Amino acid sequence: MQVKQIRLQRGVGVSEFALELGVTPDYLTNLENGRTRTIQLEILSKLERELASWAGRNEETGEREEPDTQSALRAARLAFSLRELHRRNPEAADSLMRIVEQGLLLFK
Repeated sequence: MQVKQIRLQRGVGVSEFALELGVTPDYLTNLENGRTRTIQLEILSKLERELASWAGRNEETGEREEPDTQSALRAARLAFSLRELHRRNPEAADSLMRIVEQGLLLFK
């Protein structure tokens, strides 16, 4: 789940969410749109907590569907890391995504 999707599901504006994270609205907008290349560890930790709290929720109702917070946190961390890798090295990111997709097919 992306940062913008979570913010929208919460019904929170850019300014309010930026204030919660301790960043400027412009920084948050750039982060949501993938234009920010670096992120402070403190901000990443706040986002991970927010992602973990919203991971596994129904997109329409916001109700929790998955109680495993640790798995949700790991998935959020992996997604963030993969997006960062894709910005630096798209070919490597695509290769990893193919491997994961093939692995997932084995479990269907």
